[in-house]
Amino acid sequence: MKYFEIEYLTGTIETGDSFPSVEFIKDYDTAAVDSVFKFEWGKTPDFIPNIIFGLAKGAKVCDILSQASIGSHGLLVNKKTLDVILKHSLTNPKVFPAYVSYKDKKLDYYWINLTLDSKQHILDWEASVFYYKRGLRNLGEVKIYSFQDYKEKNQSLDSMTFIKASKIRINKNNTYDFFPVEIGTNMIMSERLISNLIADNIIGLKYNEL
Repeated sequence: MKYFEIEYLTGTIETGDSFPSVEFIKDYDTAAVDSVFKFEWGKTPDFIPNIIFGLAKGAKVCDILSQASIGSHGLLVNKKTLDVILKHSLTNPKVFPAYVSYKDKKLDYYWINLTLDSKQHILDWEASVFYYKRGLRNLGEVKIYSFQDYKEKNQSLDSMTFIKASKIRINKNNTYDFFPVEIGTNMIMSERLISNLIADNIIGLKYNEL
């Protein structure tokens, strides 16, 4: 199975030129207990988040909208896209209702939240390539053999240095079609899922083969 890293599509007739596609509406309370700012990377929210955005100037309504406010792996999608994605295998999916305000209308969208648990081994660590990064500088490659090895090496770094992946390879035993990886904010889709999204003319993403 081939896998692809996904990115938001922008600058097309269908998506418009704005990134992100959505922004906070006037008077949205970012400090509220159900604010989207309460999301945490790697965790499924234990509350029902108040996900409501306005369409940004220059953006167009499409199937998948880019966003930069929710700190979690996932996608903001319409019902058509949700139905296609949920027919596939995802890592610990949780779907929350969302709304996008556009021309005095409140459009129904959904946030698909994805997480990994300790039993889900996505990366082929030895086949992937990692490096130390400090600011804009690449400090050289580092071999990582497991998630535990990554955590131990990461804990030894100062606050300005990070471990990044320059090449991602997926575990050959992986059975998931849409998932995050154990390091970073990358999200990956299988060729199978992407083929079905394309067949249904779903717009909003571009795909980079791993």
